[in-house]
Parts: sequence; C-alpha cells; structure tokens
Amino acid sequence: MLQDGVCVCVCVCLRAVWEHLGLVRRVSVPILEARNGKLCTFRVSLEREGKDDGKLQAERTLPGGTHVEIRDKNGAEPSFRSQWRKPTRGVFLTMWVMLQTLDPYEPTYQDRLSSPGVMIRPQSDSLSIVFTTNNTESWDGYTNALDTFLGSYNDSVQLANNDNCIPDQYFLQDDNGDVRNNPKKSCQFNRTMLENCSGLIDRTYGYAEGKPCVIIKMNRIIGFKPGNDTNPAYVSCTGMNDDSSKVGNIAYYPAGGIFNKMYFPYYGKITQVNYSQPLVAVKFLNLTLNTLINVECKVVASNVATNDDRDKFAGRVYFSLQVSTSQ
Repeated sequence: MLQDGVCVCVCVCLRAVWEHLGLVRRVSVPILEARNGKLCTFRVSLEREGKDDGKLQAERTLPGGTHVEIRDKNGAEPSFRSQWRKPTRGVFLTMWVMLQTLDPYEPTYQDRLSSPGVMIRPQSDSLSIVFTTNNTESWDGYTNALDTFLGSYNDSVQLANNDNCIPDQYFLQDDNGDVRNNPKKSCQFNRTMLENCSGLIDRTYGYAEGKPCVIIKMNRIIGFKPGNDTNPAYVSCTGMNDDSSKVGNIAYYPAGGIFNKMYFPYYGKITQVNYSQPLVAVKFLNLTLNTLINVECKVVASNVATNDDRDKFAGRVYFSLQVSTSQ
C-alpha cells in the first residue's frame, strides 16, 4: 500500500510537471504493480499537445535506478525528451529520498489513530442483525460467518503459533537500540475463552433460541496500550435512547468483557506475524422480541475516546438487533 501510494504521488507530480511545460495534453490513470514490497512500476499514456506523434508510453521503476524511457508507438525517442528530463529526475530523486526515511516496521506518523476503531462479527453492510429463531435460513449465514472468523482462534491453532503469556500485564518486546527484537511473539487467544459464544458449546451461537452472540473487536494500532497499569480496557453495551430497556441482560466473555493487557502493544504485521486480536463476545440473554433495537458497544478505558462526532466507530460501534418469532 505504501509503495502504491508513492507511485500515485509520483504520477501526480509528473502530470503537473508535464502539463506545466505544455508537453502533454492527457495523462492516463497509472497502472501499479507491486514487486516484493520494494519496487513498483507505473505506466502512463501521454498525448502531446498539437503534435501527431500519437500516444507515447512512459515507464519508470521506483526506487531503484535513474533511467527514464519515453518512446512513441514506433519505438523512436520523441524530440521533446530533453525538455522534461531534469524536472522528471528531480521528482524521482525527491521521492527516493522520501522512501529512505520510512521505517518498514512502523508508520512514521499515525497521530490520527489515537483511538482504535471498533467493529462487530457477524458483520453486514448495514450493521444490522435480523432473524427469526425458528427459521434456520434467516440466521445460518450469521453462524457460518462466526465459524469462519473464529477458525484461526481454535485452541490447536493458537497452541501451534502463539505463546502462553503472563496475563494482566503488557507484553513488552522492545528492541535493543538498532538491534531489532524480531520476530516478536504473540499471546494465545483461545476460542474456548469465549465460552457460550465460542460456537463449541452451542453450534448456533444462541441464534436458534433468540439469545444471539455478537463478537466485538478493536482495530489494531501499532504501539497502542489500551487501559493503564491498573485497569484494563473492557466492553460495555447498552441500548440507545428509548431502547435501553429493551436490551435486557447481557453476558460478556471473557468475564467482564475485558481486553487483557497481555495482548498489547501490537508491533505490526511484519514484526508480529501470528498476532491474534483479542475479542470480547457479547450474548444478549432476553432481548425484547419482534422489535428493532439499536445497540451501542464501546471500549471503556482512560485512553480510548468514544465521543468523537466525526468518527462514530472510534472506540465504539453501533448496530441493530431484531429477534423475531413466527406467529
């Protein structure tokens, strides 16, 4: 993604330079190709203003080399090549210098991600879970989605890939100066920890009896440690506005809806390949039936903001539930 972004930025810069010099009238959308996460190639179609040379093909590879080649459809070099050679090389040099400042393991800037986004599983486009208890077809899509999502959390998979960590403390794996402590270990989050919402005790996750389970997960932020040394982050769900009395009792798994501190901080997908995000399962025990209920689940922690009106998924998630019974 980073390399693609650099290529797009280069294409935009080249377009500005070429059009400023009156060399081209049209520049096509770039075609990007990632190469081993290090190089990217873009191709653009050019048409000169007031000339009959036809379409020209330009190709450039970043960040290696300094060669820029422009040829027309007959393979000949256009006469205006020398006019834009220096501006183009200047753009590439600038982008190459920028690439040298990037850390492949950690974003240089991520100040806009002060609070993690929150999402649910099963997930739908409308964030609405609607089903009828005795109509299997109305809810088996939800349970199948949960089975698929929780597959990587099976105890056997976690045992093979991750460590049994010490709970209730942050799992710090700092580098030693310039010597990186890689790859970093990850803690086991076993599916059995979700108990009645694991899909192992009840294969229907409560949907068959009108007591559905919803999985809450926080998006990853490198280096972020939710909560503090005393209190971990936890999930709290309520009905919104007039729906507060319709939600009924809620059970949380693991107990208390806690995101244990041992799963933080996250060090990035390159450094921490087998990282498993901690989850909290929410089981709604006695929802008001045949009614659409709006629910808010938020992460409660001293360093997680949940009141940003510009981002309704920062530290919280809204969704609706409707459990019906056939007449």
